[in-house]
Amino acid sequence: MGSARGAARWLFPIALLAISAGVRLASWPQVFTPEGVRLLGDFDCYYHALRARRIAESYPKVPWRDEQLNHPNGADILWPPLFDQLIATGAVLASDRSLQGVERSAALLPPFLGAATVLLLLALGGSVLGGRAALPALLLALLPAHIDYSLLGRADHHVLELLLCSLVVFGLAAALRSPSGRRRWLVLALSGLSAALGFWNWMGSGLYVALPSAWVAAWHFLAPPGEESAERAASGLLASTAIGAAVLAVSIAFFGPDGALGSTSLSGISSFQVASLAATAAFAGLVLAARRRFPSAGPASRALHLLLAGLLPLLGLLAVPGIRESVFRALAQLGAGHAAQDDIPELYPLFLSGFDPLADDARRAAGLYGLGLVAMVAALPAFFAAWRKRPEERPFLLLLLVWGSALLALTLVRRRFGLYLTVPMVLWAGLGLREAASVLERRLGGRWARPTVLAAGAALFLSPVGAGLRPITSQRSPAEPGLLQLLTELREARPASGASGVMTAWNFGHPVLYFANKPVVASNFGSEGGQGSMEDAAKFWFAEDSSAAEELLARRQAGFVLLPNPIDVAYGIHRFAPVGTSHAVLIRKDRVRGQHVSLSDSFDRLLVARLYFWDGMLGSGSALGGFRLLHETASSRPPHPFHERRFKLFQVVPGAVVTVPNRSPGAPLVATTRVRTNFGRVLEWKASAGPGENLRLPYATGPNGQVLVQPYLLSDGERIRVLHLTEEQVLRGQSVEVSLVDR
Repeated sequence: MGSARGAARWLFPIALLAISAGVRLASWPQVFTPEGVRLLGDFDCYYHALRARRIAESYPKVPWRDEQLNHPNGADILWPPLFDQLIATGAVLASDRSLQGVERSAALLPPFLGAATVLLLLALGGSVLGGRAALPALLLALLPAHIDYSLLGRADHHVLELLLCSLVVFGLAAALRSPSGRRRWLVLALSGLSAALGFWNWMGSGLYVALPSAWVAAWHFLAPPGEESAERAASGLLASTAIGAAVLAVSIAFFGPDGALGSTSLSGISSFQVASLAATAAFAGLVLAARRRFPSAGPASRALHLLLAGLLPLLGLLAVPGIRESVFRALAQLGAGHAAQDDIPELYPLFLSGFDPLADDARRAAGLYGLGLVAMVAALPAFFAAWRKRPEERPFLLLLLVWGSALLALTLVRRRFGLYLTVPMVLWAGLGLREAASVLERRLGGRWARPTVLAAGAALFLSPVGAGLRPITSQRSPAEPGLLQLLTELREARPASGASGVMTAWNFGHPVLYFANKPVVASNFGSEGGQGSMEDAAKFWFAEDSSAAEELLARRQAGFVLLPNPIDVAYGIHRFAPVGTSHAVLIRKDRVRGQHVSLSDSFDRLLVARLYFWDGMLGSGSALGGFRLLHETASSRPPHPFHERRFKLFQVVPGAVVTVPNRSPGAPLVATTRVRTNFGRVLEWKASAGPGENLRLPYATGPNGQVLVQPYLLSDGERIRVLHLTEEQVLRGQSVEVSLVDR
């Protein structure tokens, strides 16, 4: 009998692990392809793999700076390295530090961390819920909002964020249930270590301790005089964050970059994160002192305690100049998000963003969370009932209430917090279903009432997720074959005058680094990708004068321009443009019907528009003489040309300078040729020079990358000449003298 019970005890965790792993490995065919490993999600996953590969090559040394960012200046890497270190460690343990070995490790890590979070919820979720967390763990295992970030191939640090945040909260809850002894200190140490590791994974991990701080504050205010759990909660947060601050400081001293403890930067790892944990410990210590010094304080006094406990550590932080600037910057970023947030859907509100129709927002939310949002509202009566019936559970109910409501509010403002919401969401649902089952069990009786209610509730909770789960598990890599072929061409392209850098849309910087191994000006790190990088990218994006654009590219040593549809980029990057720059792309937000995009009169004059839509030409005007098309991807064949999804790769060249000593006085000089792209698109390319001007031609006769160009026909209107140009003449900007002949 004992062995049977022991087997049954392990049966559910094993089944839960199998379910978690099975659904998260559903993307196997899209990831492990005959052509190699393809990572999913967005292009951030490829920079994680890139950095992990660099770590693996000199393991365990971590690169903190990337000279290929913000070309030619280089930049410090925004992300702390924990997630990338885990990828590299997996490759090292598998004895395969090759590119393929690192990519395999990167692909396999997210489902491992996702399953670990599910099992953590099963093991420690009861410390918050006051009972078994089997049902919430099952809901999390099948919730698309969590699967999306823990899917095979989704190599991004977000999945580790949720695991570490949950460890912090569960550790504090478990410590509160263990008033003294070794177990209490063990879980507090686990909580503190997780808080420290959180900053090694993501520099914005102050949320991990902000949520418990809000709980400690709320329980201090609500707990009756003499309530011992209020003191234990404050002392637990004090011990946990003090341990975390000490661990973080020591680890930075040993493993951080040179001078990290003397820096207060928000990027990477610095003393700012240590100070954040220390300030949280100070807050908890002040609350604890007030609780002990004034055990009979009333609500007004307790509110004053909280005001002083929050204000004094904040003033201490603001007294340090470097930390003061970082605090203000962190608050500004919290309010405004990424400086190019209009280009980042995860920074949109969950509903009513104005960019997507409200109906689409609702479908997306149902597909990701099932009926989770409804379940959280429906669970509120269960909180009140449990609060009334079980006073001993009130601190844990309050922790769950603060945790879930705070993250729900943040998720409604920024979709990016939706992953954090998943754990408290399923715990709320578990509490609500458990209370409903208890009520029905008392009223109806019978041994099947409770399991029937729980099973029916779980099925109802998950009923809408099928529509959201299918596109997640069947998603394709952003590195689609056409783009990979273009980036391969870019990798092999020989720059003119050694200018190897690439100017591209900021959100395509990482694939250029990964697949083309060429430096970029702007990258997916946005405004944190190097001083002036986004500003210079915006200057180029809104340039109308080719000479100014070429001067900027020369200063940035950018010899290549990779263009997605410029309409998609111009709106979000406008905030970085010089003051007075006109809005080439206008978006009218409609919170019900979604956005309406229109183009201003200035759009056609933009250099990027001329290159992308008209291959450097515009109407009857002369073509741009400093850019030649090397490669393009296939057309998406949209109903309107402005919806095109094609990529185009141009090279910045001096161009051959053609002089004609015997041209007719006062006559323009015109050169025409036929250009055939790698996809068979044929265009008539024409450049002209006015009287007294020389003609600048960017194409060599024959192959230009994957683009074939016929000989030029050079004419002044009266005479004509067939002109052949060599690659060297174009790349070196050589002067070519041509004598025209009569027709």
